[in-house]
Amino acid sequence: MLQRNRSLLLLACLGAGLSGCSDAAKEQKLVYDPYVLEQQKFDVMDFTELDLGDYGLTFRPKDSVVSRFITFKIYAVVPMDDQMAIAEKLEQNSERLRDQVRETVLSNDLSNLSASSHALLKSDLVKTVRKALRTDQVKEVVFSDLSVE
Repeated sequence: MLQRNRSLLLLACLGAGLSGCSDAAKEQKLVYDPYVLEQQKFDVMDFTELDLGDYGLTFRPKDSVVSRFITFKIYAVVPMDDQMAIAEKLEQNSERLRDQVRETVLSNDLSNLSASSHALLKSDLVKTVRKALRTDQVKEVVFSDLSVE
């Protein structure tokens, strides 16, 4: 199934490249990310949200002289059966996780932070949380109270 999806994606990319697309369409990035496919393959009734903390970050967008302040709270969606083990890993690696989440958010473009779906940022954060907690049981990251000022 995954191979079929990759083949279809490749054909779609080739077709878009060969048909005279507008400059705006060519500038859009087509992102293939297994996270996007994976996030819809689990039953939410078997999962729970694990609090990863509140964050407040100041950064300056690349094309601006004005600094922005971002506040948000994030949660990891994890299997209920693994909640205690992952919570223990969170406690052991909390500073590492906070540092890597900050780095991930600050390395993203402001447009990713203000987009309604936050899909690219969420994908990056899932990878970051999995790496920091040394587990692949984090299925998704969800935001609460995201604000860019």
